[in-house]
Amino acid sequence: YLTELLLPHCIHPTDQQFGENIYNFKTVKEDLQMVVKEMMDTGLQEESMMLVMPSLLACSILQASRKVCGLSPSWPNLMEKLTRYTSDQLEMVTDSLISLHKLLGEEALGVDEGYQSNLSVGYSPEK
Repeated sequence: YLTELLLPHCIHPTDQQFGENIYNFKTVKEDLQMVVKEMMDTGLQEESMMLVMPSLLACSILQASRKVCGLSPSWPNLMEKLTRYTSDQLEMVTDSLISLHKLLGEEALGVDEGYQSNLSVGYSPEK
């Protein structure tokens, strides 16, 4: 619930994607929402996440989703002010969620161990 309440504040047109200005804000916002949903599913399915405080998990889901989508900063000042969580406080759970997301994505695709999906490494379309 908290994740969904914070989601509209989690992306702003002044954010950058892969180090550049966002070209199509609507598309990036839709992509972020999709990744947030996947991260929420991951967080709910993973037993180790059941021990994480719900507010910390919600914020880590948002930060992990921003990172997977290549958005910077990974935890904007506004989110820190709204939640009172710093990026450092979220780091361990965020990193775990990203690893789980990548692992589950590779399992779903039947990917070889040496392969990395475009989304997990921050795919950036050609200019």
